[in-house]
Amino acid sequence: MQSSLSQTPYYGTAQTDHPLYSGDQPILITGQALDRITDLPVPNVPLRIGFGTRGYRWYQTVTTDSSGDYSYSYTATPGFAGSLT
Repeated sequence: MQSSLSQTPYYGTAQTDHPLYSGDQPILITGQALDRITDLPVPNVPLRIGFGTRGYRWYQTVTTDSSGDYSYSYTATPGFAGSLT
């Protein structure tokens, strides 16, 4: 069996602006793309943010800016309650 997986020369970090959210408050996710060897920021590259809840997973593609940073705002579907990882 062959795999089409490959390791990029960079990886991404992610953090949210709050530990908990409620109601229709948007979740702000920020981070950077960093070079795997030098740990320096990598500008203008794609990253995939992964989400998971109740056994369901999905991804959102973001692109870093000229400083290697990104920001993504996610608003949960009305009626959603529970843990999102």
